[in-house]
Amino acid sequence: MTIKAAVSVKFTNSADIDKAIASIKSRGAKLDADIQACALSILAHIDKHGDITKFTALYDAMPKGSRRNALVAWACEFGKIAVNLEPETKKLKPFLFKRDAETDLAGAAEKPWFEFKPEKPVDEEFDFAAQLQRLLQKAQKAQDAGKTVKGLDMLKKVMDAAGSVAEA
Repeated sequence: MTIKAAVSVKFTNSADIDKAIASIKSRGAKLDADIQACALSILAHIDKHGDITKFTALYDAMPKGSRRNALVAWACEFGKIAVNLEPETKKLKPFLFKRDAETDLAGAAEKPWFEFKPEKPVDEEFDFAAQLQRLLQKAQKAQDAGKTVKGLDMLKKVMDAAGSVAEA
């Protein structure tokens, strides 16, 4: 094995590596449970006070390697939270209070945030044709809804190219 730069390796034998892995697993499970307990409390707080700032704070506090999008999808499903899609305000206020929604604490407790949006298997292949088809459908749906579609000229070129490939 060749290591180019001077790198400090913390675990030098298999037993130490195994201990570190066990510790990470245990602490990860504890962190998941802590986030779940905090997030449930936040959903109740939002329902009672209409204050989404605690959810934003939790979202911002989550570690870089955590699945923040799963937490957001979970909160939007079970709480009075919506993602702010307005380009002018979404950076300062990424989430909005969804007044007309119902808070489902029982559902949120039954399906924890960390199980809400499972990660895809690492060996899952990328299906270019299927992804392109989904993207074209989204663009068409946006057009049909009267939304402005940026890059319309590129969309037309892609659709023309896809049509000529299909004809060949």
